[in-house]
This record gives sequence, structure tokens and C-alpha cells, in this order.
Amino acid sequence: MLETTDIQLSQLHDTTKQCLDDGYRFVTISCVELDAERVDLIYHFDKDVQLAHYRLTVPKAGELPSISDIYMAAFLVENELQDQFGLVFAGLVVDFGQTLLTEEN
Repeated sequence: MLETTDIQLSQLHDTTKQCLDDGYRFVTISCVELDAERVDLIYHFDKDVQLAHYRLTVPKAGELPSISDIYMAAFLVENELQDQFGLVFAGLVVDFGQTLLTEEN
């Protein structure tokens, strides 16, 4: 079973910054649809082959803070989550505006 630490939306930025300060690298964000209104976002970080996971339960509606200002690599995953789940991340360093996964016919 994946050991996760539950955090609140208000803690996301500080928790992410602390991971950076502690030498963790950003791995990815997993998204699990709980129901029509909510998702779990699980943020994954690695340091010396030890993983840390932080779970955030949020409504699909409304804006979520991007962590791409702390870990720039997160912009790609956050754009994918916008496309796949309709989430909106405020403050993305590069925002594809829900067109990242669009295919031209």
C-alpha cells in the first residue's frame, strides 16, 4: 500500500517548497477521480530512491495552484491533468490552455 501524507490545499505550496529545500526531486502527479465533483491528486517526490507522496482531495471546479513555479517540470503533468480531468491550474509557467493532448485531424 502506498503511504501518503494528506495535506490541505493551503499547504500545497509550502509542502512542495519544503520538498525542494530538502533535496527532493519532482517525479509526477497522479490523479484519481473520486466522484463527479472531486479528485485526489497525489504528488510524488524522490530523494535517494526514497519516495514521498502527498495526497490532496480537491473539487474539480475552481482553480488549483500550480507548483511549476517551484518545480518547472510539473507544468507538463499539470497541463495533462487539465486536458484529461478538466482541472484548472493557476500560475502555470507554460499553459497550453487544454490543448496539450489535442490531435489534428
